[in-house]
Amino acid sequence: MERNFTNMIPLAPLAILGKNKNTRNSLGGSLLQSLAFLLFTLLFSLSFLAGNSAYASNIAGPGVKSLSSQKELRAVWFSYLDWMNMPKEEQAFRAEAAKVMDNLQKNGFQTLFLHVHSHSDSYGKKMTVFPYSKFMPGNGSFDPLEIMISEAKKKGISVHAWFNPYRVSSSMSKWENIPEDSIVKKWSRTSGEERNVLLHEGQYYINPSRAAGREALLASIKELLDNYAVDGIHFDDYFYPRVSLTEEGKRFDEPEYVEAKRQGETGSLTEYRRNQVSLLLKQVHSLCKERGVVFGVSPVPNLQSLRSSVAYFLDVDKIMASKDYIDYIMPQMYHGFRAKNGKGQEAPHAYMRSLGDWVNLTNSTGNQVELMLGLGLYRAGSTVWDGNPVSEWFTESDILKRQVEEARKTGIVKGYAVFAYQNLLEERAQRELGNLRSVFQN
Repeated sequence: MERNFTNMIPLAPLAILGKNKNTRNSLGGSLLQSLAFLLFTLLFSLSFLAGNSAYASNIAGPGVKSLSSQKELRAVWFSYLDWMNMPKEEQAFRAEAAKVMDNLQKNGFQTLFLHVHSHSDSYGKKMTVFPYSKFMPGNGSFDPLEIMISEAKKKGISVHAWFNPYRVSSSMSKWENIPEDSIVKKWSRTSGEERNVLLHEGQYYINPSRAAGREALLASIKELLDNYAVDGIHFDDYFYPRVSLTEEGKRFDEPEYVEAKRQGETGSLTEYRRNQVSLLLKQVHSLCKERGVVFGVSPVPNLQSLRSSVAYFLDVDKIMASKDYIDYIMPQMYHGFRAKNGKGQEAPHAYMRSLGDWVNLTNSTGNQVELMLGLGLYRAGSTVWDGNPVSEWFTESDILKRQVEEARKTGIVKGYAVFAYQNLLEERAQRELGNLRSVFQN
């Protein structure tokens, strides 16, 4: 990144310590002079500590481009499901929010990726572009987002606001339950704007190819930055859904491409779609840079999938080779060391194979973007299928620890996030979490 604050260590105290012996000898045994010198040293040290505190405070202020004043980012995703588990009454909520921060610190984390926009909704009462989310506790009687950020700041925990950019509906948030005054519902019934939101295989999405969708997302991010003291903006892998190049009803935003071709577009449909995502990322990054916060994305781990012509359309090679789109990338490395495909062969997403792919891409693109890793705590202690007769996640309890150790050996990976907060509390994850905690102490 443009600045690396972790390597900037003030040298003044070391210089003073180096001079103490000579100074002490020059005092000639005078008790009064010795006491005076000790008093001076004490006052200077206090002054230095205060200055260093102010220096640390400045690190977290406007213009920051490194992700943390720590050497290694260690984050936890706090999803809309975690929000749903929080108390509904304000004082109980505040107490639980403080406990959340204690749990993060106890386990070695110093950053929280906090869901603020999961289904074209808003998680803050001061946000108005999208409707207030049904997942937020309290029914609008208080501002849970403000409390969570406040409790995080008390403990020195950084907060990155987590957006799912295009998703509108899902099994957890059905179209019929979205408020009628929502911007997406208004689009759907307004002539000329109905294609701002698309129905695709039973779910609704903001159309990536329409300027109105980008403008609404940018406005929502802007109002969040205006009203809440967050340290970053974070997107995960909800970009384009899986589309088809041939099947009717699965072509998604292809009509927009046809119109763009009529107006002079020369790229392929795949290139066009990638450009729509890149345009949004560039605009969000510009806004974040202006506001002094970081911006990153967390895509699927398999680079072959990201380069697909039928899904995601995140132009990973382009955005990794530039400082104009994101500050960091955090592939979701949720698979183990022994992950296999259905034929019993090593899967493309097996941890070491995927790690090597991402390190090579980071190096080959000139290290323009910081590489972070998302880790799958939610799998710990489970029998989730991984291609083995018995799941690696069930038989072993130090997978995440070893993943961090292998990533550190590369000299490239700058930090980690685990999915998700609720799994910090699960009994089956405790051995895995304890091993991860031990490596986070190093």
